[in-house]
Amino acid sequence: MSSIAKKTILISGANGFIGRALLDYFSAQGHHVIGLVRNTTAATESRVFDLREKTIPANLFDGVDVFIHAAYVKQTGKEDTYTINVDGSLRLFDAAAKAGVKQLVFISSLAAHANALSVYGRQKFTIEQQLAARGCTVIRPGLVLGHGGLFASLSAHLEKSNKIPLVGGGAQPLQTVHISDLVHAVGAAVERNSKGVFTIAETPAISYRRFYEMLCETKNTKPFFIRVPYWVMKTAIAVANSIGVKLPVNKDNVLGLQAMRFDDPQQSIKTLGITVRPAAQSLRDLSNE
Repeated sequence: MSSIAKKTILISGANGFIGRALLDYFSAQGHHVIGLVRNTTAATESRVFDLREKTIPANLFDGVDVFIHAAYVKQTGKEDTYTINVDGSLRLFDAAAKAGVKQLVFISSLAAHANALSVYGRQKFTIEQQLAARGCTVIRPGLVLGHGGLFASLSAHLEKSNKIPLVGGGAQPLQTVHISDLVHAVGAAVERNSKGVFTIAETPAISYRRFYEMLCETKNTKPFFIRVPYWVMKTAIAVANSIGVKLPVNKDNVLGLQAMRFDDPQQSIKTLGITVRPAAQSLRDLSNE
């Protein structure tokens, strides 16, 4: 158990993949953890809030020492997710700062950068730029490997078929992080009260194609790659959506893939005093769990 002073930590998106892992980690460390969720759950102490709400409850941050924002509203219809995610997130951080919360942490993404093409990447980048300028803590993980999130969808697809669309040639630089390494990184940032932007991902990067080869190895299957230009994949997704066929990826995932770039994490890893296992080890570890 951690020897640091115990804190009250409020985690948004606590019912999600990363949020749940953070909640479990900090609870195991002996901290008082509260989930900030849209719907309450009996298993977790929680407070209710939706990013769509424009009014912050006066007591939302009462007694909170650390606020970790891991919530994100995905595009599912025609609603304005920019306003929901960007404005809603900044509104939350403003309220937390005003309430005297000592540390503010934002879970961003390597998809977030100035040249991002995806809606997700552009929104995350806008938020992290605003928060970094305010002296908050920004955590930028690579593709998170674990039993949830986008990786779980990709992995589940391979359970049904070894046919893999190799979008754009498959040479894109991919950086991953095991979910356990990510939560330990967030834990280190909270323990040290670290400020700034931290990239949490493996180095060096591997190619998108090599990642799928390794994933198939853990499933004892041989990948059957199908080379697909970006425009063809986007069209296929649009057609699938129009007829109600669910695919493991969406248009925004493809746009994120198209804009992938390497982000050197070495300084962040050194500053936080953590380790990040390579994708091959993460995949082996997950297959043995």
